[in-house]
Amino acid sequence: STTGNFNNYLIKTDNNGTLVWTKTFGGSAEEHGKCVLQTSDGGFIIMGDSYSFGLTGGGLYIIKTDANGSESWSKTYGNYMGGNEKFSIQQTADGGYVIATSTIDFGDYDGCIIKTDVSGNVIWANSYDFMSGNEHGYSAKQTSDGGYIICGYAEIINGGGAYLVKTDAVGAH
Repeated sequence: STTGNFNNYLIKTDNNGTLVWTKTFGGSAEEHGKCVLQTSDGGFIIMGDSYSFGLTGGGLYIIKTDANGSESWSKTYGNYMGGNEKFSIQQTADGGYVIATSTIDFGDYDGCIIKTDVSGNVIWANSYDFMSGNEHGYSAKQTSDGGYIICGYAEIINGGGAYLVKTDAVGAH
């Protein structure tokens, strides 16, 4: 960024690694891209955090581009953590997205799934708090029965470990 802050930088190459184009996305403060994937329409979705948009302490930030890297839309999501280094976004069968992240609830972190439509509008968001301590959502996928699965890390009294939650189509477990 010319302002000295971090922005999301998307690079497109051909099969030989030759540069095709580059794009920069962000605002006057910092943005950090953490995850990118190509979407079914040939565009890209970038997931990370933003300190320019949404919450002042940093929040979840998603940018959708077309196949040429031009921004189609961007969204910030309220009380969801963008600073988590391990989170994911996947496209779902309906063209929308499922996001694994964390949210803060009653003083600790809970693993969370956010389901959006194709335009990034939230259809539902559910958090999963099963233990004392913090739980962090790292990865979410749609399952063959139309439900979802989230895995992550749970801090428990005697150490920490992985956790896995299977949900129905609306995120209920």
